[in-house]
Amino acid sequence: MKKRILYLDIIKVLALLFVIFNHCDDILISSYMYIRIIHNSLFYLSKSAVPLFLMVSGALLMDKNDSISKIFRRIIRVLIPLIIITIIWTITHAKNINILCMMDPFNVNYFPYWLWYLQAIILVYILMPLIRKVTSKYKKSSIEWKKYKTVIITLPTLFSIAFTIYNIIFKKDMIIITNLLPMPILYFIYGYILSKEKISKKVKNISIIALFFTLTIPTFIATKLMLLKQSYFFLDDYRNIYTFIITTSLFIIIKYYFENYNKGNKFTKIITHLSNNSYGIYLLHVFVIEFLLSTSFMKELIEFNKLEATFILIILVVIILDIIVSILKHIPGIKNIL
Repeated sequence: MKKRILYLDIIKVLALLFVIFNHCDDILISSYMYIRIIHNSLFYLSKSAVPLFLMVSGALLMDKNDSISKIFRRIIRVLIPLIIITIIWTITHAKNINILCMMDPFNVNYFPYWLWYLQAIILVYILMPLIRKVTSKYKKSSIEWKKYKTVIITLPTLFSIAFTIYNIIFKKDMIIITNLLPMPILYFIYGYILSKEKISKKVKNISIIALFFTLTIPTFIATKLMLLKQSYFFLDDYRNIYTFIITTSLFIIIKYYFENYNKGNKFTKIITHLSNNSYGIYLLHVFVIEFLLSTSFMKELIEFNKLEATFILIILVVIILDIIVSILKHIPGIKNIL
């Protein structure tokens, strides 16, 4: 049995909860100021979900000396659910089925929008041999390795700052530049680097302060724009600087507190179990969210208390899909995919 790394499991579960919230957050849009603030805080916190998944992947996979054939098998395992869910999503959601539109990954009417992470991880897998070759040139204790780390930290920081400024000024995506410099690869490598670093108390404290202020600023901006009845969704992007800082801070804080946590208690067992099922839950969660939101129970609950309804919905999605994924894993073939 593989040895578990608890802090990475915790990050995966946290990222999963963020993903689910991110796809049902509009429940919390309210005229009450305190609910607006809670919504906006969780909204920007949830943008770290996919970056956290990518960083965990980097921490787990970069040290593995996988052959080209094993990397190819990883890609196939990601490609199969991507194709299957895209077909299901198209059949159930597209008004006019058109095979050419189905092949367009930017057409949200035909492509399951939340699975862009699978596209990103496929790109990372394809480039993994090159990434490893570059990284292997640097010994972990050498000056060159320190320079390498500095570059990896600097690149996403500068890119995120430029992306954020562009978003604020023009209120749209810088499509050409983002396609040329994909953040997923940088998050993947950055997760690997942070997993190798010893986190000091000082770095942890700085991360807590950074998390607080970085989360407060976009929350304030979004709340102000809502009062002015202006859209704040142009800031909804994982490539913005605040998402990069929030993601990094969360990774550092969780690693600091749980890297040496070795208690085999109920908390550890629950986290490990959910982490094992997180991929399957991620793949199917939007379908379950849509089903639950169509029920009279959830509609009445939302009318009664939006905040309570949101958290109950997230819990129900996790419980239902945890059971479904656990059952599916007993079916030969499907277990390898999930």
